[in-house]
Formats: sequence, C-alpha cells, structure tokens
Amino acid sequence: GALTPFFSPAGDWIGFFADGKLKKVQSSGGTPIAICDAPDGLGGSWSSTNTIVFAAATGTALQRVSADGGTPTRATELEVSRGEFSHRWPEFLPDGDTVLFTVGTVGEWDEAEIAAQSLRTGRRTSVLKGGTNPRYLPSGHLTYAHDGAIWIVSFDANRLAVSGSPARALEGVAASADG
Repeated sequence: GALTPFFSPAGDWIGFFADGKLKKVQSSGGTPIAICDAPDGLGGSWSSTNTIVFAAATGTALQRVSADGGTPTRATELEVSRGEFSHRWPEFLPDGDTVLFTVGTVGEWDEAEIAAQSLRTGRRTSVLKGGTNPRYLPSGHLTYAHDGAIWIVSFDANRLAVSGSPARALEGVAASADG
C-alpha cells in the first residue's frame, strides 16, 4: 500500500505514504516506522538537515517534520486570494533549505505553477507557470510534467530561475487527477 516513495539524502532510508501516515523504512528492509499523520500523501522530499517536507492532504499547504518523527509544522502558506487550493509534490534543492513545489490553482494541472520557497526565510519565487511535479537534476536542469509530456529546461538553483526554452523530453505521459 505504499505510495510516492522518496529517498533520504544518503539513500539509506525510503520515505513513503501508507495507511494515512508518512512513514520510513530502511532501504535494506525492515519494519516501517510511522513519522506522522498524512491522510493522502501527495509527495515528500527529505533534506540533508533531516527534515521532510510533504503534502499531507488535498487542499493543504506543505508541512515539514523531523525525519525522526514529531508534530508537523506548516512549511508554506496557501495564497487563497490568488486562487491557490493546494501545494504538493515538493523537491528539495541541493542547499537543503529551498523547496520546489507545485502550486495548484483553480483550473487544470497543466495551468499550475512551479514555485521555490526558502524554509528559512519564507521567501517564495515563481519559477514557471504551466507545469507540475518538478524535479531538479544535478546537471542544472528542471524537469516537470505538462501537456502529456515530461519537459526539461535549464535551471539555476541559486537564482531560482529557468533559462532558455523548455523542450519535451518524453512524450505520452499519463497524468493523474492529483497533478
């Protein structure tokens, strides 16, 4: 029943969602350990500071919690006045502080925004509009889903800015109703 797995920075743990919880298990196997409640589990990411940022449920902002467990705290704030209804699919950048994520607004997921936010300062930057499920590549690129494809674009993780034109990297990709 595990959904949307993600790895710890060293790869020795796998985080995932199951049974209404955010859980972890050692990569070598063993008994899963519950970290906190997460009714839906719409993505998680594990930082080098042992913090997990995750989307616990539809219609919520991102939360953060120690990978050792505890009570989650809010990591982002929904800007309802802008039509935001959900933050999901987080991905830590190499600095261990900044999180890429999808900002769901009224409309289709192909109209969603990809944003980056510092957990330390709370400063949010719009990275691009028209995509979901961002992933940072060490090559200095950003991949994301849009219009039935995976797209790739050059991305400066320090400036939080894309450059050049996005290109289709993989066609025929099915998207879920969850973006």
